[in-house]
Amino acid sequence: MQSNPQMPDLRDLNLFDSCVTLGRFSSVMCISSAADLIAHLDRYAIREALVHDYHARMIHPVDHGNRRLLAGIQGQPRLHPVWVLHPPLTPGANAAEAMVQEMLTAGVRAARLRLRLKGSLPWVWEDLLDAL
Repeated sequence: MQSNPQMPDLRDLNLFDSCVTLGRFSSVMCISSAADLIAHLDRYAIREALVHDYHARMIHPVDHGNRRLLAGIQGQPRLHPVWVLHPPLTPGANAAEAMVQEMLTAGVRAARLRLRLKGSLPWVWEDLLDAL
């Protein structure tokens, strides 16, 4: 079998990983720091990644993990933060809009919705989705 000389090199593809979990969640498979993540990206010729924190995804309150993420990837332009969000406890547009404004003010432009915790009933998510 011969290789295709027309195939581009992986480094020329500008690969973007759209779902990376940062943080310790098992002793075997985890990326615990931005430096570790950059090393993984370099190994597989991935240019940039959307990154969320394990604690934001799995441990309440999600705010702690979201803030931890910002601190953990600060100064790494290849890593783009993703905040984990769930519907605010207070119903109505004001609480949801405040949550989204806080995210935007922090420089976060992507969100991951925590559906498993609250279910996927439209009325539960409506205020937050409208604010996003």
